[in-house]
Amino acid sequence: MEAIACPKCTRPVPYQALACPSCGYQQTTSRSITEVEEEELFEAYIGPRWGDYYQRRFRDFVVASAEGGDMNNREARWHPSWNWAALIGGFFWFGYRKIYKPGFGFFGGGLVASFLLPGIGALLFFIAMAVAANYFVFRRATQVVGRVASAGLPHEQALMIVAARGGVQTLWVWLGVVLSLLLVIPLVIIALAVAAAY
Repeated sequence: MEAIACPKCTRPVPYQALACPSCGYQQTTSRSITEVEEEELFEAYIGPRWGDYYQRRFRDFVVASAEGGDMNNREARWHPSWNWAALIGGFFWFGYRKIYKPGFGFFGGGLVASFLLPGIGALLFFIAMAVAANYFVFRRATQVVGRVASAGLPHEQALMIVAARGGVQTLWVWLGVVLSLLLVIPLVIIALAVAAAY
């Protein structure tokens, strides 16, 4: 048996996967990992620096299903939360957290919002990013952990793979700083030239 249909989104899910790779829905499988192993995989995905912060946020998104709280039979639900780093970093924060598709979606949406609502459109979109950011980290972590856990690898090897696919990409911080400076420096030069002309 190679794949089954996800009960939530109906897309194919690899047999014995713990989560749907498309929507993150937790699957009921005959193969399960312990709760401690699952928590260690999530910690490996997040990285040591932000572990406590995201573990608290992730618990808010997991709702025990009507069948009773079994770890492999629960559903993730979005609810608003707040992430200051996403508000400040915007598009670059998504790259930093290795959440590329939603990041590019927010970038495009922010451009459209800025065009349709000059002045306030970008601000509203940055607020939307800050409200949704923790959930996007949760969904990506759930997808990565589910895929790796379903591969049946030894736990130590699974931890290494999850850590490599998760964590952060600091290149995006430097990219954001450099691009911001490339935008700000010309504005400062123009402002100084205008001030000197008066």
